[in-house]
Amino acid sequence: MSEYKAISDSDTLFNPTNHTYFNLNGFDGSNILNQEIQIFDDYYTWSNDAAIPDGRILPVEGTPMDLRKLTTIGRHIDADFDELNYGHGYDHNWCINIVGNECISVLGSPLYRAAHAESKSSGIALTVHTDMPGIQFYTGNFLDGNLRGKNGVRFRHRQGFCLETQYYPNAVNNAKFPQPVLSGSIETITLIFYIKKGGVLS
Repeated sequence: MSEYKAISDSDTLFNPTNHTYFNLNGFDGSNILNQEIQIFDDYYTWSNDAAIPDGRILPVEGTPMDLRKLTTIGRHIDADFDELNYGHGYDHNWCINIVGNECISVLGSPLYRAAHAESKSSGIALTVHTDMPGIQFYTGNFLDGNLRGKNGVRFRHRQGFCLETQYYPNAVNNAKFPQPVLSGSIETITLIFYIKKGGVLS
């Protein structure tokens, strides 16, 4: 579980997230394209070639952004679709469903299911719950081997994915988005990753 807390005495922007890379086949495994992803969201925020939303919230229905059912990550990642062309794959924010979505309570805080991923090869599954309104799904489109991980392994193109819970990017310039502003208050943000293999949560 990750928890971020901020205390402010005046209006303050506060939009923390995480950039943890996952490869459910292992840190020295292959690319992630055969792993499966499910994002429990009916809408996403359109973004330009700098990954900046302009305020539009669009339905996923009928587009390669529709990941509401378990979908192989590589199935649509190179589709000829503006958002995927701009991001060279998935690098977008989805608007987490509240109505009809699974909700758990942690220390009295409601956490909604944001995403789920699985690898048939390893049997490892990952589920994300959060109290944030959005989640950025990024597929390592710009990994080029310069980033080193465990045992010096170099992470190359699409060898990891990120699930970044957050307020929507560029929210302060889009009044209709949920706003990441503390007004002289305390705010705690919670994120939980459940990882399961062979029926055991860890």
